[in-house]
Amino acid sequence: MGYRRFRPDRVVEPPVAPESRTGSEEPHRAVPVRPTGREVRAAWFAAPPRPLPPEVMRKVGAVLEVHGVQGAWNMAGNRLPPEELARLLEALSKGALPA
Repeated sequence: MGYRRFRPDRVVEPPVAPESRTGSEEPHRAVPVRPTGREVRAAWFAAPPRPLPPEVMRKVGAVLEVHGVQGAWNMAGNRLPPEELARLLEALSKGALPA
């Protein structure tokens, strides 16, 4: 089992039989799938821990010298809402956030 990167851009298109469509209907468009909070947290804890930005460290109450990188990563995973975790995962994977 390995690390799978969280991908919020996945889309799911339900199967529609071509014979069930009429000529006036437009084809069904794919709807973006939002991962559940449980899936976001699972992706967070499956990801390798990385240093977090200072504002996130303050928000979760982590001190790098006391908790270390792994402890701060776990504190953030347990204390932040899933929406913010998803945003952080995406930004950290792109290297957009300074650590």
